[in-house]
Amino acid sequence: MARSIDWSRQSQSDLKKLSKRDADRVRRALERLAATERGNVERLKGIDPPEYRLRVGDW
Repeated sequence: MARSIDWSRQSQSDLKKLSKRDADRVRRALERLAATERGNVERLKGIDPPEYRLRVGDW
């Protein structure tokens, strides 16, 4: 089941600070994660409620 992505103002602002190439890679990785639930995702330790990170190259 595909999920949707809700971009916060902060996330949009952060993407604008990246190079166009890196921002495109991050967008594609998030779209792929939403569509397939596949990606380099790990749960962050010591955070409650749980939060996760998606690794995209150096980001």
